Amino acid sequence: MTLFKTTQEELVFHLKCDLKIEENALCFVHFDPVGMGAFDNGVNDIIDAFYEVLPQGVFISPAFTHSWAKGSSFDQAESPDKSVGTIARLLVESGRLSRTRNPNFSTVFFDNSDSNLRSRALSDGATKSCFGEASIFGLAAIYAETLPAYCILLGGAHRDCVFRSTVIHHVEELSGVPYRYVKVFENPLQTFTDSTRVDRVEQFVRYLTIDEYTRRNGHSQPEFSIPVNQSFEKLGNDLLKDFFFRSVPFKLFPTRLVQLSPFNNWLYERLKEDILYLLK
Repeated sequence: MTLFKTTQEELVFHLKCDLKIEENALCFVHFDPVGMGAFDNGVNDIIDAFYEVLPQGVFISPAFTHSWAKGSSFDQAESPDKSVGTIARLLVESGRLSRTRNPNFSTVFFDNSDSNLRSRALSDGATKSCFGEASIFGLAAIYAETLPAYCILLGGAHRDCVFRSTVIHHVEELSGVPYRYVKVFENPLQTFTDSTRVDRVEQFVRYLTIDEYTRRNGHSQPEFSIPVNQSFEKLGNDLLKDFFFRSVPFKLFPTRLVQLSPFNNWLYERLKEDILYLLK
């Protein structure tokens, strides 16, 4: 039960003044309601706060369903998987945000920029890839090359570690880490809908069984443990030493964020030095 209140104005102040988010920034935001507090107008206050802060920018937040991975159909009106959290469900149900069409890793977003991100994010190319260059994560990385962009953990999101986010999988795919591989998920209904106009999607997945690894690699002696689990402990310890990671107090839990382009480049270099870096 939430025991404290948060106002839209407080969230706007935190984003603008504490975090110094620019008006044309892209913000990829993970939420946890536990540390957010209760807003008078619920999730609408959160959406309005980001609209105020990003009049020329982009807001993106996970609304993952893992639908095709579970063998079920995908509908853009479908509630996200429970693991993504209550705020994700409320963002979808608000009807105020666009939603990408990837049946496993959809996101909700608005695009106030002149970058044409919205049309590309809703394209069939973006739908076909969960984490690749055409995906919403790849599009965010492209945006970050020339404009300010951040990955933000708000309200204590992912507080089991210093930092983790789905944006990491984009860099892992670019780096070709050996503990993941591209798996094709096919439309379980083999029919096309307004929500999904493609018949298959590619996802960079973890190895979960030795049999799975052996079938793809011809031997059963990987240099890592299977099933693959990631704690991101070394990542967190190293990030604490770098300038592009910040932890700023807000309500119950500090907001943690990274600048997306420096983070992606830094992580890519770490993986070049040690391809198993994110397993440590």
